Amino acid sequence: ASDAISCVKAGDLDGLGQVVNQYWQLKIAMAGVDSGVEPDFVHSLLNLLSSNGAITGGTLCGAGGGGFLAMLASKGKTSRDIEAIVENCARDGDKLGLDSFSWHCCTVSEEGLVIDVVAP
Repeated sequence: ASDAISCVKAGDLDGLGQVVNQYWQLKIAMAGVDSGVEPDFVHSLLNLLSSNGAITGGTLCGAGGGGFLAMLASKGKTSRDIEAIVENCARDGDKLGLDSFSWHCCTVSEEGLVIDVVAP
């Protein structure tokens, strides 16, 4: 967690992506490689996007039964770039299990989380 915070404070999104990947690999190792924590299509998708330089990191969030695949786009890459790589792969016959995917764009708030404490 401290490495992730350091990367965010330094604006090092590539470093943050590496930290996210380390977290994901630890999660898989703790659950067991054959546990099903990383469905085949998630593994294939992360490998495809990483090998194409589209993402710096990714992890599957949630407690099972669907989840949310969070990925950090590489510098200069957009969500549209990522979708295009996946669509091209699907056109080539490798569906990667994408029938159950929906795409959502997220950004990191420059202001961070703000909590106002109101006295009773």
